[in-house]
Amino acid sequence: MSFHSLDGLNPLDTLNKLTNSQLVLPLVSIGNISQLAIDLLIHNISDIELVGRLDDLYLYPFASPIDYSINDSPKKGISSALEIYFSESHNLTLLQQRSPILPGFTSKFITELIQPFISNVQFSKVVILQSNDQGLKIDKYADNRFQIWSNDLTKNFELLEIQEKSNIGLTTKASEISTVGEYLVNILEGIQSSPLGKNSTSSFELIESLNPGSSINLSDVDPKQKPALSSTSSPELIILSIFVYEGDNTDDAELLANQVLNLSSIKQISQWQTPKSWAGVYGDKSIPVGIEYGLYT
Repeated sequence: MSFHSLDGLNPLDTLNKLTNSQLVLPLVSIGNISQLAIDLLIHNISDIELVGRLDDLYLYPFASPIDYSINDSPKKGISSALEIYFSESHNLTLLQQRSPILPGFTSKFITELIQPFISNVQFSKVVILQSNDQGLKIDKYADNRFQIWSNDLTKNFELLEIQEKSNIGLTTKASEISTVGEYLVNILEGIQSSPLGKNSTSSFELIESLNPGSSINLSDVDPKQKPALSSTSSPELIILSIFVYEGDNTDDAELLANQVLNLSSIKQISQWQTPKSWAGVYGDKSIPVGIEYGLYT
């Protein structure tokens, strides 16, 4: 598996830039709220830019035109299944996953791609976004809109600016929010070893020489060239989830994105700009009827 830098960007320089930044990544879950929240951040943080991609071998094939905000002009290029964005002013990295994991490949996706990427780049904080079914939540979370787990729960709970603290359910068990999230944090903390053993990071393959726009295997790079590591321990880890019903989830995505800004100590965005693609799915447009304006228009 590889990290692919964009044309004109050196992969080592890009990875050095990401070192010690805060990473936010989504888990595919009900309503795709975590992906929608990442999209809002991509389209509303002023200096955010695409800096690279990860291999999508374990995801359903995906390619599309580049999305753009309603108030912007169309952009040239192609979006892929796993894209990495970076904001230098906020020291924030976003990993957007635009396609589900193939059945039976969740473990490989995490151990051969996500865990090596996180561990080698050495992010200071990793925020995992998730959504759960509002209609299926257990009694202990009956009054909660959010759930949060963290290996530094006290610190991160204080960052969340929620009108009523009762709106968020605290848990010391990541499994109460997400079994996939629990699996990822256990691997990152060294509690659960990778099925591939100690050499799992070698799954990054050096496909080309280190020229701009090439791919890189971090384990093959001379240690002097690697990004400077801030610590040998696991990063600050957070799983943040929101309870939702499926439907028009625009408001849910905005709520979750706002909490990401809080956790990242970034100023709140007063008016969110939504991607153009959302207009075909969400909104308060009147429902077209008739042969000319019905289901297939």
